[in-house]
Amino acid sequence: MTNLNKIRVNIKKKEEQNSLKNYKIPNGLFLITKMIKIQNIQLIKKLSIYKEISEKDQNELLDKFIKINYMYPELVSHNKYLKHKNI
Repeated sequence: MTNLNKIRVNIKKKEEQNSLKNYKIPNGLFLITKMIKIQNIQLIKKLSIYKEISEKDQNELLDKFIKINYMYPELVSHNKYLKHKNI
């Protein structure tokens, strides 16, 4: 193996090791948002099959309703929630 190939292999190994060290566990809110998005997509697809909607219309529904604001839960502090509910 030539020197240049050895250098490239070593650089790739170092990058792989660094990427494993820099891994962060996903936030719980991120995981919930991802689940909601997947469920919404499945729901739209099942409804389009049930209602016999064309593929084009199904894609329009997905574009219209799969947005980050529709699936990201609102964070509310405990005190704010209690004041809102008048408890």
